[in-house]
Amino acid sequence: MVSVAVNGLFCCQKTTGVQRYALEITQLLKKKGLKIDIHSPSGLSGSSALCAHLWEQAYLPLKLKPGQLLWSPTNTGPAWYRNQVVTVHDGAVFAHPEWFSRQYVAWRRLVLPKLIRHARHLITVSEFAKENICNNTGLPEEKITVIPNGINHAFFRPACFAEVEPVLGKYHLVGNYLLTVGSFDPRKNFRRLLEAWSRIEEKYPDITMVVVGGDSANFADHGTIQQAQKVCLLGYCPDQDLPALYSGAMAFLYPSIFEGFGLPPLEAMACGTAVVTSGISSLPEVVGDAALLVDPYDVESIINGIEKIITDDELRERFCSKGLQRASQFTWERTADRTWQVLQEYKG
Repeated sequence: MVSVAVNGLFCCQKTTGVQRYALEITQLLKKKGLKIDIHSPSGLSGSSALCAHLWEQAYLPLKLKPGQLLWSPTNTGPAWYRNQVVTVHDGAVFAHPEWFSRQYVAWRRLVLPKLIRHARHLITVSEFAKENICNNTGLPEEKITVIPNGINHAFFRPACFAEVEPVLGKYHLVGNYLLTVGSFDPRKNFRRLLEAWSRIEEKYPDITMVVVGGDSANFADHGTIQQAQKVCLLGYCPDQDLPALYSGAMAFLYPSIFEGFGLPPLEAMACGTAVVTSGISSLPEVVGDAALLVDPYDVESIINGIEKIITDDELRERFCSKGLQRASQFTWERTADRTWQVLQEYKG
């Protein structure tokens, strides 16, 4: 039986949302003993994006066996290879090109339309993402299957004090804090969030805003986040520190403008932390009624959400409990099983 090939470009990239998706699913497929063949570039870690694109477009197709189905799990794949299933996590580059660098937009607009036209099928992670992709590319709905992301519940779980304390010490975090996680992508809405916090921080002298995330040259206007007085920018943190950072937080804030799925709110919920997030894009689809929803375009709405979650202990505890229940519905095992079903359907 010919195995399913996997585009392993994610193996040489930093682990953010789409890379975690690929890692979790491929690890589970291998654990289940299913026949997958991961092709990853050797020696490309830290290399230029151009080298990675050249490997993917020119070299990867040559490594595949005749007739072998390729699964590309992280938004991109060899544009001219037809026997391929691609996971496209969102269509933000088409809907909001102003959020990205000109080079990134030019490359994605060159490759992505050809890729999705030539691929046999697409997977995406939410109904919102499916609608966005179809509206911006003209792709028929029947060519896309929606399979939600999952959570590794053995990893993202409520951490005890003994697990939280050393991680907080590592980052010199003392006292109560609000947490947000994400790259400095304009869609993450850090500017409005920090504006909201700067207008109320004096009322809460014992609370700090903690921002976990990294910069990226893919994003327009990157690297210009301005700090309010009580904001701690931790930068990129290793995965193993995230459960403790989530668990130690008073609440998790995520007023994002646009998400194909939005893993961080679900991760925070799985760690037993109350969540304040946006009432638009895919986020209501993901969090249901287990989070406090705000209007991400309205600073006053964000302020009200922060103050409610800070001052109302009963509300916060209710969202902690409901969030744990909601997060339990999302598992990588379920995502992997449904992904494998799609791959088997198009393998023949």
